[in-house]
Amino acid sequence: MKLIHVHGFSELGQESLITNQYRKFAKELHWDLEIQEFKWNTLEGNPTKLVANFHESERRIKEVAVRLVEAVAVEKEEVILSGHSLGGAILLEALELHPNFSKLHSVILLGVAYPQKNTLSQVQHIAPRYYALNYHAPRWDLVLNQVYFNAKGCTAVGTNGLLNAGVFENMKVNCTHSGYTGYSRLIPGIVGLLAHPQGTKSSEKAKKPWQPIAIGNTGDWDDLRHLNGHIVQRNCITGYFRVIEAGGVHRARFYSKSVIPLLDAIEGLPK
Repeated sequence: MKLIHVHGFSELGQESLITNQYRKFAKELHWDLEIQEFKWNTLEGNPTKLVANFHESERRIKEVAVRLVEAVAVEKEEVILSGHSLGGAILLEALELHPNFSKLHSVILLGVAYPQKNTLSQVQHIAPRYYALNYHAPRWDLVLNQVYFNAKGCTAVGTNGLLNAGVFENMKVNCTHSGYTGYSRLIPGIVGLLAHPQGTKSSEKAKKPWQPIAIGNTGDWDDLRHLNGHIVQRNCITGYFRVIEAGGVHRARFYSKSVIPLLDAIEGLPK
C-alpha cells in the first residue's frame, strides 16, 4: 500500500513536515506503508516574490493535477491520497478529472486552499474503500481565513469545509497553517485511522476516563472522525486521544495514547 502526499505552496525542503510525520508514525506502528511525496515546483523565479509566485502556482493547479492523475493511475496497489493547502487544491482537481480511481483506499484533505463556492460535481462520485476526510480550521488557520479570504474574496474549503461534502466528512480542527501547530499535528491520529482497517494493532489499551464528568467545549481538542454516534478526538497539548459521545452533554468514554484501541472500543459498544 502507498500513501501519496501532495505538499503545499513554498515547501522547498527535500520533504515536507506532513510527509515526514506520515513516515514517522507509520514506522512507530510497524505498518509497512510506502510514503511518497508528490513534488511540484511552486517557486519558479525569485523566491522573495511570494505573492507573484503564489498566484503563478495557483494558476498551474489544473496542469499539476493532470500530472497527479497520471502518477496515480499507474499504481498497481491501493493508494491513500493526501493534500495540504494548495496541494489539497491540486488533489481536488485531480479527483474532479478522475473520480474513478479503482484502488483508492482513502482521501485526506488538510487545510485546503480552494474556493468553497466552487462546484465539484465529479468529486461527489469518488468511492474510497475507507475514509474521505476534510480537515478544516474555522478559527485558527489565519492564512486561510484572513490572508486567503482577503486575496480571493471568498471562503476556502480549509476554513468552513466543503459545501457539498458528498462522501467527505468535514472535520473541524484548531490548527494553524504550518509548523507543529499546523495540520501536521493531526497526522498521528490520521495514521492510526488509516492503519486500523489493515489489522494494525497497538500495545495501548483503551482506558476509562480519568474524570467521568461533562467535558464541555474546549479549543484543546481536534475532531478526527465521527463514528457510530461518537467523536474521536486528539488533544493538541497532551497528545492523548479520547472518545466522546456526540450531541448533548459531551462525556468522555475512553482515552488512550493511541487512536487504534479507541476504534476497537467503539466497535465493541452496543449499537
